[in-house]
Amino acid sequence: MNRTQKSAWFGLVVPCFPVVWFLSVGITTQNELLMLVPIVVFLLLAPVVMFLVIGKKQRPDEVMVDERDYIIRSKALLAGFISVFVMLVVSSILMHLAADDRGMVEVDIMLPLTILIFILAIAVYSAAILIQYGRGGKDGDICEGETL
Repeated sequence: MNRTQKSAWFGLVVPCFPVVWFLSVGITTQNELLMLVPIVVFLLLAPVVMFLVIGKKQRPDEVMVDERDYIIRSKALLAGFISVFVMLVVSSILMHLAADDRGMVEVDIMLPLTILIFILAIAVYSAAILIQYGRGGKDGDICEGETL
C-alpha cells in the first residue's frame, strides 16, 4: 500500500468519526460540550496520526509518487469537485425548503451544512482513489490491457 492509498483510507475513515459521534451523542444527549470536545480533540490529533502513519515508508525502495498516482489523484479530484457541485445544488434545495414564509433561512443551518459538504467531498475524493487502485492487479499495479 503506497502513500496515496494510505492517505485515501485516512481521508475516508477520519471524517466518519465526527459525524457518527455527533449523530449518536446528539440524539442521546443535549450536552453541547459532550458533543464537541471529543470531536475537537480528535480533529487536533488526526494530523499527528496522519503524519506518523502516512509519512513512514514501508520499504526503502518504495516510490513516493509515480505517474499513476498523479492520474488517479486528478480523476479523484474531478470526482470530488463534481460531488461538491451536486451537494451545493442539494443544499440550495434544502435551504429553499427550510425557508419560512418571508424566504428567510435560519443561520444555524449554514455551518453544519458547510461542514457536511466538506466532509462528504473528502470522503468522495478518498473513495475515488481507493476504487481506482482497486481496479489494478497485485499491489495496485495496472493489469495487461487495462486503461484508467
